[in-house]
Amino acid sequence: MLFRTHNSYTLPKLHIDDRCHTPSLLDPDTLSVRDQQIRLYCQTVVALIHDLHTKSPKSTARLQRHVQRVLGIETQIDLTKDDSKSNFEHNVQLFICVVDHRLRSLAIDSPDRYQSIANKLQLILLESGSAKTGHATTVKSLRKTLSKLL
Repeated sequence: MLFRTHNSYTLPKLHIDDRCHTPSLLDPDTLSVRDQQIRLYCQTVVALIHDLHTKSPKSTARLQRHVQRVLGIETQIDLTKDDSKSNFEHNVQLFICVVDHRLRSLAIDSPDRYQSIANKLQLILLESGSAKTGHATTVKSLRKTLSKLL
């Protein structure tokens, strides 16, 4: 599946400090809670991809697959290739654009489904971040408990 941009959607630029400036579908002066939440998810995914890419390409691929599965998207973007840094950054930007667009589309089209998917995404990001720091067992039990509640 190819990702196409619409005229009203601009691609976010990634900066060295890992801040992803995502476009807003709302008035730029007012940020909703949902918009802030989507920004935070995208920033977290970028930070995790950068951390996991150098340490474990398999973990990067696993994170990408889990995020794609939860969001119901398919991409041909490969974040595990050991290409040049600029090529990797470009692939990360493309992946984040797809994630950002999907989250925003869900938030507008189906708020209830968005909330359910956001909860699942939060658990995936929590688990991926904990694997990086070595607290995987605790988080897996927490995830199991939270997924029963959801």
